[in-house]
Amino acid sequence: MKKIYFLLVFFGALLFCACEKENTDLLLEDQSATQFEDGMLKGAMKHAVPFKARFENYELPDEEPPPPDPDADLRVFVHGTGYATHLGKTAIWHDQKWIFDYPVSNEGWGTMILTAANGDELWAEYTNSHGFDTFPLFIMTGEGEFNGGTGRFEDATGPFILEETWHLFDAVGGTEIIGEIRY
Repeated sequence: MKKIYFLLVFFGALLFCACEKENTDLLLEDQSATQFEDGMLKGAMKHAVPFKARFENYELPDEEPPPPDPDADLRVFVHGTGYATHLGKTAIWHDQKWIFDYPVSNEGWGTMILTAANGDELWAEYTNSHGFDTFPLFIMTGEGEFNGGTGRFEDATGPFILEETWHLFDAVGGTEIIGEIRY
């Protein structure tokens, strides 16, 4: 029994000395080189993670109409609430611009702000095509890119696709966003 105890203590001391030796080899003359700088973690590689969101949209009846855009036939502010991965319960705001030149062009574009419950914002821009093939249901499909935000989404990027539907007589609809995000 004493022999086993002696061997355990011997190997433990040997392991301790080996670790001490490796640690002293890692010491640098300039200790500041071993400290993290504030900006080092911001440069860390961001991994793409799935992003999915679903919203119920509406127009605010008391809201003043947006100023006209010379490049668009129609401009609308859209609001909504729903849930999004990485944000939780979320509010959505769109500034949508559309060109109605059917059948030559049925295009649009816009900006979008998703606001998490804690106030962090995720910003995006998108382009879309739209149609009235299912009148009175208006369907818009598009793709876009997350391009920053506030808080934890300050440097967010990533592609997404979106589909939005509007019932023209009720002025209500929904938005679904599927893509990936790096932040």
